[in-house]
Amino acid sequence: MLEYGCSDGGWSLHSLHLPGLCRSLAGIDISDVAVNKANERASTLGSTNATFLAMNAEAMSFEDNKFDLVYGRGIIHHLDLDRCFSEVVRVLKPNGVASFYEPMGHNPLLNAYRRRTPLIRTADEHPLLTSDFALARRYFSNVQVEYFGLCSVGSALMPRGISETVYTVGKAVDSVVLTLPFVKRFAWYALLTLRADQLGRA
Repeated sequence: MLEYGCSDGGWSLHSLHLPGLCRSLAGIDISDVAVNKANERASTLGSTNATFLAMNAEAMSFEDNKFDLVYGRGIIHHLDLDRCFSEVVRVLKPNGVASFYEPMGHNPLLNAYRRRTPLIRTADEHPLLTSDFALARRYFSNVQVEYFGLCSVGSALMPRGISETVYTVGKAVDSVVLTLPFVKRFAWYALLTLRADQLGRA
């Protein structure tokens, strides 16, 4: 497994303690500080099959066909997607899988909020568009997208006493409306599952 944009390794190291999930783990991040913290945490936890490296995600030094799974959360919307997808498919084994959980960029209300909060974002952020999924299909033979967070996002604006109820109801509504072709692009997040077989490498 490779965590693409591992930060301090918290998510990766948790997976090592799930029986049968991971035989060997690598994590990369552009930040030396984050990688040092990840390696320190791995050492503290006694994890001997985890390695964290400072590396450019758009130009990885791993050999071809190395990983069964590449995954990340909130990472690829910071990158040049052509370079990202090209590198991810290169390091995946045939029939390997990449999984990314990323923000979407079609919702005008969310985009207005992003414009009003520039200080909590970085200049390289570009929430994904459906055209980016078409780009993914140039590199991967199978691209699946699931959408999350539309009506349920409203719970963040509710008083604490009712926010959980609003979230539960909103999530139930989302399970229906986010199946509609025109509506689903307005979700807050998308889960991309990308499969690389020999066709995807052509």
